[in-house]
Amino acid sequence: MAKITLEISDELSQQLLEIGDSLPEFLALSLQQPPLPAKIYHYILNFLASKPTPEEILNFRPSLQMQERLNALMTRNEKGELTARELLN
Repeated sequence: MAKITLEISDELSQQLLEIGDSLPEFLALSLQQPPLPAKIYHYILNFLASKPTPEEILNFRPSLQMQERLNALMTRNEKGELTARELLN
């Protein structure tokens, strides 16, 4: 097994200590997750920054554009037509 040394913040160090012996598994799972496009993060952060009410949080949904994109990707996935890049995103 390879050994690596990293410089990290004290806060991150504490979080990693809490993970303990599960760190290799945690890292492996994290690397397998596809990254979200920045626009999705912006959409969510803008919503949270608006200080939504509990009811608004319950009703929070992807935008119509996001829903349409997801539907198109799901249809293309069923047909086996996704590009390598789409499979990663």
